[in-house]
Amino acid sequence: MAVITGNEAISAEPIPSLTKTSKGKIDAIGADANEKRFLRSHEVSEENDDGVTDTNVNEEEERLSRNALNDLLDGNTAHKFAKWMRKGYSADKIYKKLGVSTHSDRLWIYNKYVKALKN
Repeated sequence: MAVITGNEAISAEPIPSLTKTSKGKIDAIGADANEKRFLRSHEVSEENDDGVTDTNVNEEEERLSRNALNDLLDGNTAHKFAKWMRKGYSADKIYKKLGVSTHSDRLWIYNKYVKALKN
C-alpha cells in the first residue's frame, strides 16, 4: 500500500529490519535488576520517608511524589506539615519543593504551611 501526498509517495509496508526481534538473551546491568533506574543517569533512586524520590543524596531541589502531592492537594496537610516541621524545612524550601513558581494552584498549600510555622 502507498500513500500519495502532493508529489511524494510513502510506502505503508513494514520495513523488514525493523520488524525482526532480537533472539539473543538480554542480561540485567548490575547485581539487582529490580532497582528503580533512570534512563539517562544510571543512578539508583531512593525514596525518603516524606515521599520525595531522590536520585542523588546531595540533590538540592527535591520534588514530591505524585501520591504525596495528591494528598496535599486533597487537603490532607497535617501529617506532611508535621513531618516537614520535624525536619526543620523552611518556608522557602517548601515553596521550591511544591514548585509554586510554576504551579500557582499549589500556593494555598505553601500559605497554609507558612501559617503553621508561625503557630
